[in-house]
Amino acid sequence: MTDPVVWEPIRSKDCLRNFRCGVSEIDTWAKDKAFKRHQRGQSNVTVGYADGSVSGSSFIALSLTHEDSRKLLHADHSSLWPRGAPLIFIEYLAVSTPNQKKKIGSNLLMQTFERAYAVRQHVPIYGVALRSLNGNTTKFYQDLGFQIAPKEPERHPLMIMDIWTISDLIEGR
Repeated sequence: MTDPVVWEPIRSKDCLRNFRCGVSEIDTWAKDKAFKRHQRGQSNVTVGYADGSVSGSSFIALSLTHEDSRKLLHADHSSLWPRGAPLIFIEYLAVSTPNQKKKIGSNLLMQTFERAYAVRQHVPIYGVALRSLNGNTTKFYQDLGFQIAPKEPERHPLMIMDIWTISDLIEGR
């Protein structure tokens, strides 16, 4: 069975104009900033187009972390990365309201893990990171294997899945 969603780099400034996932911050970012950030090379925005539509039904925006990652590493890994470690950062991952609960978000996460795994074959990275929006998403990401970075606040904590966990996941398929 083929995936009914076609994944491509964001096509135009209009393809996410009507995007709605139920979180106003994400909806606004998708409409106003996604295409600009992608064009400028500040983010890599991949959009899911369902059933031949010209409007995106989901998207993920990736970048490299710009935070001081050394202080974010787990204690048992900090000696491995004395100058800090690059992280692939999920700026936003969103699925439109009518398409939620169809495993599209999980598909986007797996694609991100595959990208991280591929990057690791060329340059060292520590893993994939994101900021959780709320308690529900924090639990969801923890259940997948993400860990809250040390000394993070409860609200919008930075969560990291290290490259060793990602490698085990990819290689174990």
